[in-house]
This record gives sequence, C-alpha cells and structure tokens, in this order.
Amino acid sequence: MSGTQVQWHHGTGILHDLSNAIIAIVEQLQAQSKLKPQVERIFVCEARQLTYNPAGIPKAEFQFRRTGRRNWGSLIHGVTQLVESTEVYTQAVDVCRELCGEHTLSENAFQQYVATLVSKALRARTPHTRKSSVIQAQSVFIDTLKRRTPILRASVKLLGISVPKTGVSMKSGRLAVRLRRPTARDLRREVSEIDAAGQAMMNLGGSYSTYPSTVATLSLRSRLLGELQTAVDETIRTLRLFGTGSVGHISYTMSPINASSSLGTATLFPGVVFKGPEHLAITPLLVKTLKQF
Repeated sequence: MSGTQVQWHHGTGILHDLSNAIIAIVEQLQAQSKLKPQVERIFVCEARQLTYNPAGIPKAEFQFRRTGRRNWGSLIHGVTQLVESTEVYTQAVDVCRELCGEHTLSENAFQQYVATLVSKALRARTPHTRKSSVIQAQSVFIDTLKRRTPILRASVKLLGISVPKTGVSMKSGRLAVRLRRPTARDLRREVSEIDAAGQAMMNLGGSYSTYPSTVATLSLRSRLLGELQTAVDETIRTLRLFGTGSVGHISYTMSPINASSSLGTATLFPGVVFKGPEHLAITPLLVKTLKQF
C-alpha cells in the first residue's frame, strides 16, 4: 500500500470515528430525554384520498388540519457544538487539512458537514436508518475530498403528464430519469401559523387545483449544480416534444452538491404555473417509444 493510500485509509478511519461519535452523542441525549426540538404551529393540507382514472390522472380529496412541526434548527446547532468540543472532531479537522490542504477545505465547510451528520442522526426514526444515513453522507463527503464526481439528484413535481402504475425509467448519457405516480405525501402542503395569519387560507401553499400528476426523479453525475437545473428544463421540454401536452412543473427539490454544501435541500419554484387543456398520458404502449425518443 502506497503512502498516499495509507494516509487516505487513516483519514477515512478518523472520519468514521467522528460519525460514530455523533451517533453515540445523539443516542445518549435521547436516552436522557434531552432532545426536545422547538415546536411551531402549522396548517397542513394533505390528500385524504388519492385515486387515479384509467389514463393515470390523479384525483385527490384534501383535508385541512392544524398541527405542530418540530423545528430542528436550534437543536442541531446545540448538538453540533457538543461534537465540536470532542477530541475526535479536532483529529478529523486536522486529518482533512493534511489530505486536502487548508485552502481546499475551510473550517466552516467542515462545520457544515458535521451539522449535516447531526441533522441526519437527529431526524432518523430508528438506529438502523440513523447509521445508514450518516454513513451515506460520510461516503459522499469522502468522495468530495477525493474529487470524485458526485451524483446530483432532483425531485420534480410535474403537471400535465401521467404515467402507468409501474412508472417509466429512462437514461441518456450521464442523466437518468425516473417518472412515477405521485403519492399522498407528494401532495402535502404546509405553512406556519404565523405566515398563514397574513394570507387567505385558499393561498396556503398555492392553488389546490394545481397538484402534481407525475413526479420525476433525476440523477446526474456532475460537479456543477447548474447542469442539474438545465437537465430539469430539458426533461420537461423533451416530454412536451414527445406528445401534445402542457407539461410543466410546480417545483423541484435539489440535493446539495456534496455533504458539506448545505444542511438540506433547495426547492425552486417555476414562477407562474400554467396548466393548459392538453394532457399527455404515457400509456404502457408508449413507454418503449418514449425511451427511444
């Protein structure tokens, strides 16, 4: 094993120890009942019943309810500070600087990475999902340090198109697209009680007549987040060209470019949502033709 490989092996081990330390801190605080995120009151609109007609167009019956939403921000900050006071955190910062150089990885970027791991550990519902989500983020971070090209992902809520129950999977070069029918969770909309006070209930999260008819998941291997945004636009244009349909999108959510770039995801809105009279229905007979197109 070369000297560089030994260095990376040692560095990966330290980062793995840091991940385990974060999991242990979260589980210890949970056992002591010290994890109590702030709760804010919200209004929720969700699909009580969701059905599809023979063409695959969804029909939903919505219900409104008032509930609470846990605000993780201050809790994540507090737990992150606990992690930063540990010896393994200092070791991880030092080893990353040795491997990549101080100018390549700033301390602020490393703090964001740790906060991301803390967030994933706190939000996990079971020990298994906690460990798997933390290790997955750790792997993305290591790939970033090694300058490997990451896989960027976007989830796009589409209007004006429907697909079969089995969905449609397509691939073009570095881009992979999966089209599926929306679930009731995809139709959920919520707004804080404070925000709702200044707007009419009918505007809660937008018009309820414009909910997604299909959800597209895009995966693209690239270092440039802009390429993923371009892929979203090109996918919609391709679907419009394939058949007559007013295909558009309500919003799309993009994953961060790497594990240290953001605590969560960014949701982008198209501005004016236009839903025309033409609807593009991708039937099972059209799936093969669409893939070729």
